[in-house]
Amino acid sequence: MITLLGVGHVFDIGQAIRAEILARRPKVVALELDPVRYHALVNRMPRSRGLSPIALLARFQVRIARQYGVEVGDEMLAAARTAQEVGAEVVLIDQDSQAILRQVWQEMSLRERIRLLASAVGGLFTGKERVEAELQRFYH
Repeated sequence: MITLLGVGHVFDIGQAIRAEILARRPKVVALELDPVRYHALVNRMPRSRGLSPIALLARFQVRIARQYGVEVGDEMLAAARTAQEVGAEVVLIDQDSQAILRQVWQEMSLRERIRLLASAVGGLFTGKERVEAELQRFYH
């Protein structure tokens, strides 16, 4: 049986993920991370400080996560730790995010790049209330 659990890198859902893994005791827990991002999470490596869309998104995630009282990626770490507790194999199933982003960036038009950068900058000023309103809109 395959069970998919939705995650959000900025929400406090680590306990729910942990409970699900403990209850199901799977043989494998697949994390939507590539090895580089997993290593950065496990070792709590500092995030990029640049102005790239990825760096801006990372700052947005950190700010929103702190408003929820968590660190970015806590749910992934909870899944990995709990998988190890129950003897499940942890498998990283995402592709190299940097390579994908480089490819997408190269394929974007100038207009698309400007819109992406504007959205990333706008994200720096988005608060918890707006995030929750968007979630409500998405789930209802």
